Amino acid sequence: MERVALARLVRMAVELEIIHRAMEVWDATREAKLAENLALQEQAINDGDLSAFHALDYDFHKLIYVLSGNPMAFDVMLESKQKVDRLCMLSLEKGSAADAILADHREIAQAMAAGDHDQAQAAVRKHLSRLDETIDFIHKTHPNYFE
Repeated sequence: MERVALARLVRMAVELEIIHRAMEVWDATREAKLAENLALQEQAINDGDLSAFHALDYDFHKLIYVLSGNPMAFDVMLESKQKVDRLCMLSLEKGSAADAILADHREIAQAMAAGDHDQAQAAVRKHLSRLDETIDFIHKTHPNYFE
């Protein structure tokens, strides 16, 4: 659990800084690229294709790094993210989780488009904390996952 907590802390710190940096260069072209990804996420949910949705979720975050001009920082975050990806997949088995994640992604994109740094950071914090309950539940029911 300590390694999971550290990985989540690193991811939170990196993502918050990337959102800040992305908003410094955000424009209509970048906004349109993110909107395209959001439309594909919605289509994947409507099709019931959670595997495609998971890939698009990954792409959403990577796209923000790339569009911010910091693509190499994605690799740093990815090292931390991979430690909890298995838990993400377990949480995505619930269709409602995918809907909530898409809503978070939309909230992040809208705040970035509006240039609202505080709202963007709050949306990222909410989004990345969604796994808290899932991690606690899985830790209680499947402690061997954390060995």
